[in-house]
Amino acid sequence: MTLESSPEDPVTLQALADWYEEREQTRGAECLRWVASKGKAPYRHRHSDDLLHHHDTWKDGWYWWATAREKRGWGYPASAVIPHPLWHELKHTFSYDPLVFKEYPTVRAALEALIAAWAPGLVAARRKKPS
Repeated sequence: MTLESSPEDPVTLQALADWYEEREQTRGAECLRWVASKGKAPYRHRHSDDLLHHHDTWKDGWYWWATAREKRGWGYPASAVIPHPLWHELKHTFSYDPLVFKEYPTVRAALEALIAAWAPGLVAARRKKPS
């Protein structure tokens, strides 16, 4: 099994995290462990998918990370949704600021973008303000 064929596979993600850790790349290891523990995986967009919105310029077969800011979603799976602060830090290919998703040609590129943006504080749970 490979990440390209099954990007949500926790065993493969954990093995890749171990590989990063063995090379003292703790950022990558920590990010991939978070991805595996939360069941996250980039969504593979297809023009034929039943999404709420479509545009011809969105690349067929590319992988998306979506923001948690869009509450109702467009029909992509929840596994592709990451916290907005982390999503906001992702590099992307658009010539404009996207509102909902950022796209990548491969699973590897999507994961590398996530690792490059990774900072634990960006995914920390919000604490409730005292009343």
